[in-house]
Amino acid sequence: MGGEKMNEEEKKINEGVNLLISILVCFPEFSTITFEPINDSLKIRAALQPVPLEDDFSIFEEKLKSSILTYHSLEKTKDIKLEINIKKYEELAFINIIRDIKTLSRTEIVLISSIISNSFKEKLVCDKNDALQEEEILLQEEVMENMLSIMKKNHFSTRLIGIREEGKVIVFNK
Repeated sequence: MGGEKMNEEEKKINEGVNLLISILVCFPEFSTITFEPINDSLKIRAALQPVPLEDDFSIFEEKLKSSILTYHSLEKTKDIKLEINIKKYEELAFINIIRDIKTLSRTEIVLISSIISNSFKEKLVCDKNDALQEEEILLQEEVMENMLSIMKKNHFSTRLIGIREEGKVIVFNK
């Protein structure tokens, strides 16, 4: 009986890993994705270099927040949890977007990616995945939809961190 429980937990972890991989493969603008089981949220992180001006970040934050809220208003989604912040270091900054998994959609992830790219295109630190074939991207998008759907229905107890570096995606469970 204990083995079945372990297999169920391993299956959940694999589903979460597949979601993080799919997001990072499809969106090279994101440097890391973290699943936080405590509040069932995803933290999407993008790296910027050099550090943007405070005004540029404020304009971006307002544009992203209003776009996400407008999207959810059109979708008639209620009670979304959204947090946007920036962590600045000497020559590098990280934009963090924290979203609850229950109301997050692939379309919203596309929206977030587009706004980050358009707002900070010259400062965005990202891998270009030119080598990815259209079929692979379509497959990853389908995986992303399926894994988001599964994660919305089940509670996950394992923290997962996906990192994109030099064209590779690595996922850790903590």
